[in-house]
Amino acid sequence: MKPIKLLQLLVREHGMARTLQRTPESEQMNDAAQVAAFHEAGEKYLVGLYHFNAMAIAAMVPEGGRVVDLGSGSAQFIAHLAQVRPDLKIVGIELAERMVLQGRQLLAQKGLSERVEIWQGDMTDFSRLMREPVSLVSSVFSLHHLPALEHLARCLAEIHCIRRRDGAAVWVFDHARPRSLESARRFPEIFTPEAAPVFNLDSTQSLMASWTLEEMSGEFTRAGLAEGQHLRSRILPLYQVHRLPPAAAGAVADAAGLVSPLPLSAQAKKDFDGLRWLFPAL
Repeated sequence: MKPIKLLQLLVREHGMARTLQRTPESEQMNDAAQVAAFHEAGEKYLVGLYHFNAMAIAAMVPEGGRVVDLGSGSAQFIAHLAQVRPDLKIVGIELAERMVLQGRQLLAQKGLSERVEIWQGDMTDFSRLMREPVSLVSSVFSLHHLPALEHLARCLAEIHCIRRRDGAAVWVFDHARPRSLESARRFPEIFTPEAAPVFNLDSTQSLMASWTLEEMSGEFTRAGLAEGQHLRSRILPLYQVHRLPPAAAGAVADAAGLVSPLPLSAQAKKDFDGLRWLFPAL
């Protein structure tokens, strides 16, 4: 049944006109059930995706660099990044208080609190808080949470401010809005069928709230962030990446020797390889 549903989704996304308009999420993810479901799903279903993003970022940051991550949720991604690159210092910015508390607990459990922090804050107003030079600004599955284009523009203006000041690289990974509501509804049935219903409902709502590649790229251009790569995943066009290398030429030497290998489950390795295949240009 799953291959049939996937084929139907691909046919809709490649053969139908766009009918799905953006529907912003009604509120930040601060409900206790949502936070618990998201955190549990991260441990079970998102490790391969976290690893894909962590490995991409690892190649863009110099030794001992500082990463600022926007919309860090319960800190699972930044914890994974910290394990991939044990030399980095990382600050996560997260608006939802329950997510921040869950994230701090996770970082303490993993012994990462000395070099990885999560702050409660707004991704549309964070640059003034960054007192030390930033090597890279990242965002993984977070910009679709912004209510409207004006908020996305403010967030990208903040990123541009850090890039202009410090020469920081930029890495943004997010959903790309599907063409139809049916695709948004079927996506979690195909990819996370065993996840909690509240998590799968959030997945559908996240797809409905996502920006198209064209909308996002247009705002990157208006914010002065047009250089680099702005890519939609091939075949399954429901992910997008915006990658800007460090502004200072030669700022990053070969980072391969700084990466700490992490054991991945068979499913996480499969998901990681799948994302690499979806983005061959990276």
